[in-house]
Amino acid sequence: MIFSQATPFTPLRPVPKNGRIALTSLASTPEPEKLKQGIAYLEHRGYKVIIGETCYAKTDYLAGDDAMRANEFLDFIDDDSIDAIFCTRGGFGSMKILRMLDFELIKEKKKLLVGFSDITSLLLAIYAKTGVPGISGMMPAYNFSSKTLPQKEEQQFWSLVETGTFEYEFSQKLTKLNDVEETTFSGPMIAGTLSLVTKLLGTPYAPDLSGHILLLEDIGERVHKIEGYFEHLSLSGALNETTALLLGDFTPAETEEYSDVPSNEDLLNRVFKSYRKPFYSGINYGHIPSLLSIPIGLPLEFSFSEQNKVRTLKNLFQ
Repeated sequence: MIFSQATPFTPLRPVPKNGRIALTSLASTPEPEKLKQGIAYLEHRGYKVIIGETCYAKTDYLAGDDAMRANEFLDFIDDDSIDAIFCTRGGFGSMKILRMLDFELIKEKKKLLVGFSDITSLLLAIYAKTGVPGISGMMPAYNFSSKTLPQKEEQQFWSLVETGTFEYEFSQKLTKLNDVEETTFSGPMIAGTLSLVTKLLGTPYAPDLSGHILLLEDIGERVHKIEGYFEHLSLSGALNETTALLLGDFTPAETEEYSDVPSNEDLLNRVFKSYRKPFYSGINYGHIPSLLSIPIGLPLEFSFSEQNKVRTLKNLFQ
């Protein structure tokens, strides 16, 4: 199994109030109206928004060619007037620029990167190569363009961005998926889209999951594909030394290839029956309005006893 060497956690430079946020599209091109709404949202919060050329570029299903997307990202990293970089949306393409990135520059600048879904590849590769954390969370042309953004999760996101900490209590019911009695556990977080986490396995951009809490979600994948991704994780040995496994939302595919599919319970039992660490589902993380934003690499404590809570154990910033 190939993993990058574990790199010590490297705190980020703080994001000042009314600072400068650069928007980039490192995967697919955002819808123009949603982008416009996301920009207006950030400006209403007092931020100066810098809009990258990739936000309007289009090469098939990519927001411009690979070199354009990689160069724009590195330019924003290197520009000291930029305080944070927000990816406008996911889609496909962030994995394609990994070999073009200057990870030494990324480590030196310690700049906040925000995104999720396809941006999973980039967030995890940066953490694996540099120890620099990022936020797997809300995006301008996906979440901030919504008129029904949940207040609780919106506040959680901005608390994380503006203070480097958060404490959150789950209102939904969580499901315990094995008989492990441990209900409080802590460790650095790795969160992302299941299909993208597994695609990194076997590459130099895969983070070592040892000692980490792993949180997974996905969208539009057929059940047999989800089982295959889970089986890949299990067979790779990547889960062997994790602290806990958490599952977020798995938005179903519109159609299934097979007429008979297992229940979620049966699927998880047959893949993870030997997993003997805390294992829960029902976390509000995924392609849903009430997205919980997760700091990649930052140590968190989960307490699933009388009250289901999560809190940061370190500050995201210096």
